[in-house]
Amino acid sequence: LNRLQESDQYKDFLKQRDEVQKKISAKADEIIAEFLKKEREKTGDYLIAARDAKNLGKDEKLEPFAGGRKLDVKILERWISYLDAHPDLKASTAAKTGDAIPEAIKKLLASNDAPPNLPHDVVKEILNRKIEDDTEQLRKDAEGLNWKHPGAPARAMVLEDKEHPHNSHIFIRGSEGNQGDEAPRAFPEVLANVNPSPFKKGSGRLELAQAIVATNNPLTARVFVNRVWSWHFGAPLVRTPADFGLRTEAPEQLDLLNFLAASFIEQGWSVKKLHRLIVLSSTYQQSADADSTYDKRDPENLLLHKFNRHRLDFEALRDTLLATSGSLDATAGGQAVDITTEPFSHRRTIYGFIDRQNLPGLFRTFDFANPDATSAQRFTTTVPQQALFLMNSPFVIEQSRALATRANAQAPSNDTAKALAMFQFVYQRAPESGESKLVKNFLEKNAAPPPRPAIAPGWHYGCGWYNPLANLIKDYQTMTNFAEGRFSPSAKFPRDDDLGFVSVTPGGGHPGRTQKFTSIRRWVSPADGIIKIEAELKHDNKAGDGVHGQIVTGRGGKIGEWSVHTNSVQTGFAKIEVKLGETVDFAVDCRDNDNSDSFSWSPKITLTPDEDDPMIRREWDAKKDFLEKEFIPDPLTAWQKLAQVLLLSNELMFVD
Repeated sequence: LNRLQESDQYKDFLKQRDEVQKKISAKADEIIAEFLKKEREKTGDYLIAARDAKNLGKDEKLEPFAGGRKLDVKILERWISYLDAHPDLKASTAAKTGDAIPEAIKKLLASNDAPPNLPHDVVKEILNRKIEDDTEQLRKDAEGLNWKHPGAPARAMVLEDKEHPHNSHIFIRGSEGNQGDEAPRAFPEVLANVNPSPFKKGSGRLELAQAIVATNNPLTARVFVNRVWSWHFGAPLVRTPADFGLRTEAPEQLDLLNFLAASFIEQGWSVKKLHRLIVLSSTYQQSADADSTYDKRDPENLLLHKFNRHRLDFEALRDTLLATSGSLDATAGGQAVDITTEPFSHRRTIYGFIDRQNLPGLFRTFDFANPDATSAQRFTTTVPQQALFLMNSPFVIEQSRALATRANAQAPSNDTAKALAMFQFVYQRAPESGESKLVKNFLEKNAAPPPRPAIAPGWHYGCGWYNPLANLIKDYQTMTNFAEGRFSPSAKFPRDDDLGFVSVTPGGGHPGRTQKFTSIRRWVSPADGIIKIEAELKHDNKAGDGVHGQIVTGRGGKIGEWSVHTNSVQTGFAKIEVKLGETVDFAVDCRDNDNSDSFSWSPKITLTPDEDDPMIRREWDAKKDFLEKEFIPDPLTAWQKLAQVLLLSNELMFVD
């Protein structure tokens, strides 16, 4: 704690937190001051109300009376009390006051104890809801510092017993309104060998925890060591790790399970010692190679005659790629980080941020357990998305480049030594003679870099016009000005007298003054292949005459056109052939005029290339990709391609 308090990060955390708190206080003071100012301006209304309040009936309350006149009851009470204590002032206001506020009252308003000048804490209580509403974002910013700032102290949720806990009752047939016998707090009978005694200390949580880890309850230790064994061996001793019931299949290695559980308890429930016991055993150190004799007698390896070869889980896989390339950040502790987007974090995967309501597809692809439920074990699947990630993802390509750089630093001028270094980094061994020949042939075959399109693949933003005679977009010019979240061809934002409002936004845009200034979102293909387009053209405003949209390809010309005015239309295509560097333009013009011509059109494109190439991106989303850095790195060199091949091998991906 002392080291944290002395750190620059912690001091910065305190500084930022204080700045936000000052903004919250300043906003609250502003709201309070505005409230008091308005209430002082109602002095005449309060004086009249104070006079009329004396006519209230015995059963009438002051609060609804004040509310009916849109006055604050606490300020009205202060006026009534103040005037009762100063008969001379009360007499001067006995007549209809109207706007003629007595001079004595005007002098009174200048004093700190004037009836409208409520104490700060009282006003804050009155305005609590408004203050909370108006400072909500600032309070979120303050709370966000507790979780996101690297200098924030560690926090944890805690449970606190009620001062006087009580037993619950059985709900007969599950009905809260039909309660049966009282159910004393005790260890669950179904898990106890004998009839358990009721808990007596507080809520019973501490006694329950002690009963769970008691030496006469071996179930907890057996369940735990079974899970740990599964992590190391790829399969648990009890094949149903979430169910140790009487009707489940008994483990073949029951004595081993009991031995591990007993050792775990004797060693003070030390997980580190349990790991050491397992990995130093001769059972763990066996080869995964099959023995035909034993395989026939024990095909499921229940008797553990060999090691179970199994694939790395997602966390170990990602960490292995980072460690092999020399990029792994092994720093312990700290905030969760996004590990799915560029620039990629090099932190261990255990620190990856998990949004339980919106789990990224990458996690699901690699069988990550559902974070909304308790999972006893992960199930392993083999699906194409796993291979596609390893072949095409920018993250894996980044590690391939890093591995090649690492090997080159080890042996910059000797190809044989460089290949040896790469094999050592990845497999901790030298290449075999056959592998050395394959490496040499691979490097020779991939020496020449692949062709790249002259125009960068992906999205571009511009304007031009469609020439029906040529069936092409003509006079295309790139929009170079960016302001207010949109690209436009002119610095005169938002409207240029000659060009109009022509622009492209993440979700759509606006056409220009005439059809010569059509708004164009251009996509450039990175390879030969087939594309699928998913898109919806939409116009909402009743004013004007709507817009006219067209999709125009570089080779095939116009392939579709639509007009929309306060409606929408699907503009997708299931199959379009494209060539390397070919353009696909999503062009929108103004029809007869450009009045109220804002439109929505954010296509998604999926490419199936003719030839498999890990450098080729497969999917584009106009809205998500807007202004993001395009994934168009330089082509991989032969050594970088070799690095990727080694990283994709089963020898690295499996525990053997």
